[in-house]
Amino acid sequence: MKLKLLFVVTIILTISFHAMAQVGINTIEPKSLLDVVVDDPDAPKATDGILIPRVNVLPSGIEFPTIEQTGMIIYLTTIDGSNPAGFYFFNGSSFVNVNDTASGAFVNNDATGNLASNTTANIRRSGNVSIGGSLNSGRLNIEISSTEPLTGLARTALKLDNSNSSTAQGNTYGIDSNNATTPSRSTDPTDGSRGNKVGIRSIVTAAGTANHVGFLNEVFDNSSATNGGNVIGIDNKIGNIVGSGLDNYGIRSIVGDGSSTGNIYGVYSEVVGSTSTNKYSGIFIGPNFGIRNSNLAGDGYNLPTTDGLSGQVLTTNGAGVASWQSISETERSSIRTINTGTIADTDDTVLITGDISIPEASAANLGKKYTIALGLNSDNLTITTSGNGFFYPGNSSVSSTFNLNKNPLEQRSVTVQSDGTKWVIINLIRN
Repeated sequence: MKLKLLFVVTIILTISFHAMAQVGINTIEPKSLLDVVVDDPDAPKATDGILIPRVNVLPSGIEFPTIEQTGMIIYLTTIDGSNPAGFYFFNGSSFVNVNDTASGAFVNNDATGNLASNTTANIRRSGNVSIGGSLNSGRLNIEISSTEPLTGLARTALKLDNSNSSTAQGNTYGIDSNNATTPSRSTDPTDGSRGNKVGIRSIVTAAGTANHVGFLNEVFDNSSATNGGNVIGIDNKIGNIVGSGLDNYGIRSIVGDGSSTGNIYGVYSEVVGSTSTNKYSGIFIGPNFGIRNSNLAGDGYNLPTTDGLSGQVLTTNGAGVASWQSISETERSSIRTINTGTIADTDDTVLITGDISIPEASAANLGKKYTIALGLNSDNLTITTSGNGFFYPGNSSVSSTFNLNKNPLEQRSVTVQSDGTKWVIINLIRN
């Protein structure tokens, strides 16, 4: 009996001694308060490990830990409300999923400051977020470094795929950008940083020999839809335009510089469709339509934006304005016959039965043509003009008169055109 009692006392003292020192399992030289060592680290057994207490729900109610249990670890075996399965530690006031703290401490977007506890929670951060590098000039920064391997990694910095399958009415967006900032603008036109407010900014550097595209837009229609909407490549609205002396552009394109080579297009539009569709390379709606070869003050024309009347022709005033003008009735009707006086500015072809005159050639009638021929039973008639008179190509002089007659080898008809200083004979009909 005494021997058994001595043995029990010895065991108790031994346990008490080891409990106050380091404890080693499978080792006689523990390196911490509790040191568990496996037999073969390179070939571990299924039982080589420590099982943390496993629970099916997190402790609550009267079983909820106190601050004295801060640091306690448990393993939740299944989903408990909004808490997914996994390791949890008690931080003195709540149980925290270890995965949430390891992923960057994203907090719930509910102004409580609590950590997001599952993958479906709305999250937020107030600081800048950098992905792929140290770039932090924006709120969200995504960077693919030039030192990354050339193969095996994605070459797209940001990819968005909105595949929501809902058929409910309403707008959907791949990117929804709203720039509501209020930057100021310098009034100094020489200031290179006057200030721009930009919706989307895209910079494509000159490096590389592939096609350089600033904006690649591909929009497809639903050809099987019985009530399909319009297909619009770019829908651009500029609204509430106010301000004194401001230029406003729906689309502004500046292409190339003085050293650019190859084909250069400000706008290149190609339209392809079936023969049953209306096809337009461009439709412009507005009170004015102009074409210029350099800038707003350069050579070119303001073209009319109305249809004009039947039979009208497009003419210019020589000062950059084109308009529809009606052809005079004498030019569109039968040939006029006169026997005296001066041909009218609106005449074109005239049959004469007596001596007549034509206006002096001047800058005002530059390019004007008259065709003058002998009338019925007429002969040996004289056409007179003032100024430099008539010029026969090849001659060295001009004449103030020209004669029409029916004699052999003589001229019965003459066509003259003004060069601004004289009437040039451009055609003759002889006997």
